[in-house]
Amino acid sequence: MKYSCLFILLIISFFSCKENSEKSGELNNEGSDSSEYLLSLIPNEATNVHFFNSVVETYEANYLNYEFIYNGSGVAVGDLNNDGLEEIYFGGNSTDDKLYLNEGNFKFKDISSVLGLENLKGWTTGINMVDINADGLLDIYVCRSGPSKINTERANKLFINKGNLEFVEGARTFGLDKTTHSIQSAFFDHDRDGDLDMYLLNHPTPGFKPKKFTTHIEEVKSGKIQTDFFFENINGKFIDKTREAGLTNFGYRHGIAVGDINQDGYPDIYISSDFDEPDFFYINNKDKTFTNVIDEQINHISMNSMGNEFADINNDGLLDICVVDMAPSNHFRSKAYMKSMNTTKFNALADNGFHYQYMQNTMHVNNGNGTFSEIAQLAGIATTDWSWAPLFFDIDLDGKKDLFISNGIKENFL
Repeated sequence: MKYSCLFILLIISFFSCKENSEKSGELNNEGSDSSEYLLSLIPNEATNVHFFNSVVETYEANYLNYEFIYNGSGVAVGDLNNDGLEEIYFGGNSTDDKLYLNEGNFKFKDISSVLGLENLKGWTTGINMVDINADGLLDIYVCRSGPSKINTERANKLFINKGNLEFVEGARTFGLDKTTHSIQSAFFDHDRDGDLDMYLLNHPTPGFKPKKFTTHIEEVKSGKIQTDFFFENINGKFIDKTREAGLTNFGYRHGIAVGDINQDGYPDIYISSDFDEPDFFYINNKDKTFTNVIDEQINHISMNSMGNEFADINNDGLLDICVVDMAPSNHFRSKAYMKSMNTTKFNALADNGFHYQYMQNTMHVNNGNGTFSEIAQLAGIATTDWSWAPLFFDIDLDGKKDLFISNGIKENFL
């Protein structure tokens, strides 16, 4: 199973930053030997990967009608034909999705036509490559959202791999053709019965206004307003078990992480939410239900939570939690681009039972006893501007996890 991620997008961003820094001389000594760098940029002409996720604003598609228009899309990487080489699926917004076949030696071939992507209308967000039917072949699940009011253009897609690079669209057959402004999916075996279940991140149902969150408190507590869905795999069909699993919640989603936080052998879930809505931290009860323990186990959370990740940052064998926000990295930018903390709203949320939220990245270190210590300030990662996703990996192979954070936004609306 391969979880989709923004890894390729992040690496591309890394290359871009590296190239700019070499030109400016801000990060690297001018005239230094390129052999000292850990990564090398391979030109598009060499790889034959020609994809640009364009966003074209129109009367219907613009920030005022769809405030997530600049949020970007996803990338998934996986070996679709079991030849030992990994293919790349790029999600598009105002442009077509693309699927590239890996031909070896960093050369790729555009095979988007095998999925009919040139006819796929709509707006792609998150993507997963996952063996959904356990036949040994990776399938592709594509989340859809966007400004369109046409349900069919927001219907999620599931491309079932039949082998030999032949695919059949089967989202409706599997019960996964949702039209709920989906952002990302996570496939995992929540009950350890040998098949994959699925958690689906969405934007809120119509009628939910983030800036009026305090007026919706009773509605969200009662479950009248719901965002996400949880599907249990029952005999190959995905059945909505959101309420039964205790996963009814709300919020503008940006990230999900799944892993065994408390080392009991069952997967737990962390969900990050933008605006005023709190994050959710679900511990698996091992009986097909989950309990949100964020108030009990975590002292405070990010305000505008974006992407998140589980990673053992200190090599103690326990998964830690990193969540990124959008706090500017210096004093001038913090005053120029972001308003001050609204203490009235902060107190109103806290008084109504919601968590303490501060506008900064958070790094929650797992203490191994059902508590976490938040150390983002100590780690020097609290403010990284308009951030989207954290990615931990050992880039220099020294046994310690390094952190890459993607950030940036096309426009600043003041």
